[in-house]
Amino acid sequence: MGPSMLPTLNIRGDVCLMDRLSWKLFRRLEMGEIIVCISPLDPGKMIVKRVLGLPGDRILNDGREIVVPKGTVWLQGDNLLNSTDSRDYGPVPQGLV
Repeated sequence: MGPSMLPTLNIRGDVCLMDRLSWKLFRRLEMGEIIVCISPLDPGKMIVKRVLGLPGDRILNDGREIVVPKGTVWLQGDNLLNSTDSRDYGPVPQGLV
């Protein structure tokens, strides 16, 4: 985990437990949840981000309105000045979550 989720999660000292099945089997992702997913830029890496857009939501990114497509989510780090996220690579397929 890098600095993208500071100050919510520390680079050292915080422990993250993840559950990969419950949201897929029993419920949907919710706005504001912190998730772990496969990086869309480097499939060999896992990233930690916050869900800030669900399918159908409208997101303002660099002055452009983007509608989050079906089957994807909009992810951003809490440390906006030091995060590579959907502002850079766009909506993320839910299959990577």
